[in-house]
Amino acid sequence: MLCYGETEQTLAKDLDISEDEARKIRTAYFTLYSGIYKWHMANEHRIKNLEPIFKYVLGGRVRRFTSQQELFKAGVLNRRRLGEVLRMAHNNMPQGSAADIVKLAALRYSLSKRERPALANSHICLLVHDEMVVHVDAGAADEGLRILRPCMEHAAKINVPILVDAVICDNWAEGK
Repeated sequence: MLCYGETEQTLAKDLDISEDEARKIRTAYFTLYSGIYKWHMANEHRIKNLEPIFKYVLGGRVRRFTSQQELFKAGVLNRRRLGEVLRMAHNNMPQGSAADIVKLAALRYSLSKRERPALANSHICLLVHDEMVVHVDAGAADEGLRILRPCMEHAAKINVPILVDAVICDNWAEGK
């Protein structure tokens, strides 16, 4: 995922394409989403200049990035560590915020299902980043999905729509 700081090499490997093709995709992505590109460049500038970066997620958690000890080994810039810190700095806010939103959605679902007897036996099995797995009796699966979707779509008030891809399946792997 380019917005999270994925490199051309990783993109090429993940999509089974050449690094040149990955570079073209990356360039097109950041041309289209120039605000994300500017944000990445600001992160990189601050980290390379050893300025501390504090990244906040939607729920208010904060993470501090960069220190001289992290980036330098025996007085020499550790490029591998720099890449790791940059990816973490790019990744923290969107993925951490997505995790906060799915927690809010889980709370909404838990409260909403109380009003529906058919969902009394349903329970949230798993939250992973921006995904939620809910176990619902087969006869109540459609109702569970009808309740779950708006709980996720309206879990947080942000400036972009929250798109939900919800499916009914027998196991998590089928839903992917």
